[in-house]
Amino acid sequence: MYRLIAIDVDDTILDTGHPVPRKNLDALRRLDAAGVHVVLCSGRPTPTMIRTARSIFDSHRPHYIITYNGAIVREAESEAEISRRGVSLDVAREIVGYAREHGLMAQYYHEDEFFVETEDPRAHAYTEASGLPHRVVGPLEEFMDQQSPKLLLQGPSDELPGHLETLRARAQGRWNTTISKPTYLEILNPAVDKGRAMLEIADYLEVPHSELVAVGDSVNDMEMLRDAAVGVAVANARPEVKAVADLVTELNGVDGAIAEVAERLFFPQSETQAQFEDSREI
Repeated sequence: MYRLIAIDVDDTILDTGHPVPRKNLDALRRLDAAGVHVVLCSGRPTPTMIRTARSIFDSHRPHYIITYNGAIVREAESEAEISRRGVSLDVAREIVGYAREHGLMAQYYHEDEFFVETEDPRAHAYTEASGLPHRVVGPLEEFMDQQSPKLLLQGPSDELPGHLETLRARAQGRWNTTISKPTYLEILNPAVDKGRAMLEIADYLEVPHSELVAVGDSVNDMEMLRDAAVGVAVANARPEVKAVADLVTELNGVDGAIAEVAERLFFPQSETQAQFEDSREI
């Protein structure tokens, strides 16, 4: 029996800026009512994720969330944190310089807002999608005075894969780099990714790693899918994500992929689930 499911949010259970579709909402609540630990995982900021979790769950048990791609792991209903790991100031300043040099927009986070150097329509679009306010503060190197959970660089989708490879080669263990959306490149503490955060929650809850399921669609979900006992890619996932998954759903995320996962892996034994489990033993 699987006891914990870690689920990405954007493009896995909902479209950005839209509520959770009814089919997915019902499945998430059914899993929660059955005693499964449903962990929402996202690159989204903590305040946004708290609102999302509270809109889904109506039971009184604790619900855990992974925010900023694993930089913060905490309960949704209280202030209790399991872990917090930020990007060092030296790294942040280097990344901001790189972003400026290559025409990318850098976002620095603190508390319940984010900061950018100049007015930019992309910052306003991010605020609208996330609900997180922003401020224009001029040169970020002069403004930053403490660690940020992550830095987000926005740029053209056809250019970010090249920047991803460049920054990974340049990191030398000082940061982790991933893509969460086609136009979002994220810089994290080197000890941070969604997979490690999922395992941290499992250990905190004393759930064996053999009882973990992870579901996602994008590059920043790949570690989580690899680290789970069953890694699931939704039908609309990127090809490289499907390549590391144990299972690919027939449905896209917003069309009810989580309901499909719930039926196949968590609820009364069906022929489909039996065939899947048998195939993993071969």
